[in-house]
Amino acid sequence: MVWTGRVLSTLPVLMLLMSATMKFVKPPGFAEGLAKLGLPENLANGLGVLELVCTALYVLPQTSVLGAILLTGILEAQQQPTSASVIPGLPPY
Repeated sequence: MVWTGRVLSTLPVLMLLMSATMKFVKPPGFAEGLAKLGLPENLANGLGVLELVCTALYVLPQTSVLGAILLTGILEAQQQPTSASVIPGLPPY
């Protein structure tokens, strides 16, 4: 059962590593995506480091629950960086 969990965790970990790498590489269109979310481009490196640290916590068996909780919070915060989407009368992101 332990190996089944590790195998099933591989795909999300690879996706998170790719996401963190893209924050360092900054491919074409990356700045427009951040601007659309309302984030300045200078936050990309910090978000990449934070995502790598939380992914490492998720991979380690002793801290996997903490890593999963932190990753959930980070990914949600990256999708909705402000609370404007819950203010009545304003369009959602």
